[in-house]
Order: sequence, then C-alpha cells, then structure tokens
Amino acid sequence: MKGFLSIIKKVHQRKLINYLIIDEGKHWILIWEIKFEFYSFVAHCVSQWGHDYRPDYLKLGTLHDELNNVPCIAVTATASQQVIDDIYSLLHLHQPVLEFKSSVFRSNLFYDIQYKELLDDPLINLCEFIDEIPKQTNMKSPSGIIYCRTRDSCSDLANKLSQTGKYGTVKAYHAGLTNEKRTQIQHDWMNDSISMICATISFGMGIDKGDVR
Repeated sequence: MKGFLSIIKKVHQRKLINYLIIDEGKHWILIWEIKFEFYSFVAHCVSQWGHDYRPDYLKLGTLHDELNNVPCIAVTATASQQVIDDIYSLLHLHQPVLEFKSSVFRSNLFYDIQYKELLDDPLINLCEFIDEIPKQTNMKSPSGIIYCRTRDSCSDLANKLSQTGKYGTVKAYHAGLTNEKRTQIQHDWMNDSISMICATISFGMGIDKGDVR
C-alpha cells in the first residue's frame, strides 16, 4: 500500500533496514532493534498462490527495487524448479544469487499412503492408526491433526471420532467458524484439552507442538 511504502522509503533513507527477507510462515512484522529487520510472508506464494490467493505478493519485486542495495533473501520449505525460477523473476533477484537447498525427506518423518476408496471401512482404519500411536511413542494419548478436503467432512469426522468415546472431544477447525471459535479450539488443542483437530488443509502453518502426529 502507498502509505506503507512511504514509511518504508523513509526508514530506508535513514539506512535502518538490514534485509528484505521473504520468509515462510511469518506475517508482516517490523522488529525494532538497532536496525530494522523487515519480514514479509511466504516465498513460494509469490509463484504458486500469488496470482489469485494474494495478488499483492506479486508486488514484492517492486518493493525489492525500492530498497536498492538491501540484500534480499527468499525462504521456503517447498519449491519446485518452476517455483524457484518464478521467485527469482518475480522478486527481481539479480546476481550474485546464492541458492541453498536440502532434501524434502527427513529422517524423523515417515510417509505411508493408503487409498481411502480401497479400504473396507476408512473410519475403522483411521481409529486403528490412532490407537497405534501411543504404542509407538511415549505419548499417553494421541495428539494430532487430521486433514480433510471439505468443511463438512471435518465436522462429520470430528463427530464420529468423539462418539467413539476413546479420544475425548475432537473438534473441527475450518474457515466456516468464527475467528473466536477457531482461536479457542487451537488454544485448547495446544494445551491438550482437545486431543485431535479435524481441519481443512490451510490449518497447520507455523504450528509448534512437539507431540503432534
């Protein structure tokens, strides 16, 4: 926005901006220290979602141009080569460009894929999976996020899991709830008042809960 750009230009004129960091999982914040460190939101959104989800992401290259001589760093956990190329282009990253990459596969993660359509009873299969978690870990009870495609399926699955009586209260979390309701559900889950959340896939960004499965 023009007003925000005006502020940033004045700060830059006073040589108070260290870096332009386009990071994953941080909202727009300004950190007051000896100098500013200036954060935006999600690097891969510039390419994958910027055109329709957050069109303003496409203006970050212009912001980079305004902050001439300020180093720019783009950080993301996931990016195909096409996305990387888009990030370079749309953020106006010029030489010298340093690229640091590591594998998406981590030793502490395990992937198991099953096709729901091929299961005799997906709910029973899911419950069996949940029941195995305490046996495989030191957790007394499971703590998890179950992702669903739609809001209705979140609510339906949360009700069914609650009705089993084995997992305490399971709540649905999706955009159809009020901000206050979502905040309360997330707070209760983070504090183990709720064991599991059935959520649409937008939930989970920036969640820091060590026992989540």
